[in-house]
Amino acid sequence: MAFARNRRARAFYAREGFQEVAFGDGSDNEEGEPDIQLNWVPRPATEEVCR
Repeated sequence: MAFARNRRARAFYAREGFQEVAFGDGSDNEEGEPDIQLNWVPRPATEEVCR
């Protein structure tokens, strides 16, 4: 989870292969801030990484 307004966190997670899958209005967290649920999607292994 990340807060919707936290652009740096969202950019970091996107670079690491996470996808935004659900958006909350803040009613389910202590801070009352809109949030985003992220799920990690593994990238396929490349030939260089496997060596």
